[in-house]
Amino acid sequence: NSRIVLGMGTGQCGLLALADVLNRQPGCFMTYQEPPLLPWIKPTDRPVLRQRLQRMQARSGPAIVGDSASFYLPYAEEILASETNVRLVCLKRPCDEVIASFNRFLNKNHS
Repeated sequence: NSRIVLGMGTGQCGLLALADVLNRQPGCFMTYQEPPLLPWIKPTDRPVLRQRLQRMQARSGPAIVGDSASFYLPYAEEILASETNVRLVCLKRPCDEVIASFNRFLNKNHS
């Protein structure tokens, strides 16, 4: 079984860079915001987190698999309480830098 690493934090905090750095390590396969995206409000009628983690575990080969995305934040407590094979890497960036980065992103891509 592969170990699962999930990167989480606000947007514009380095989640893509985290996935890139981990992908450069031997035996590691990381994605960034791999579809389908998890809903921000956790559904009570279906185990979306469990299904996602099972898909990651089904990848054969790498010793470490994972994904990096802000949509894991609402699931952090559930992951810590029930998943012994999952490690969380949480990134934090000062609020003013996050806002400035989002503004630059929006101005560049969605003027």
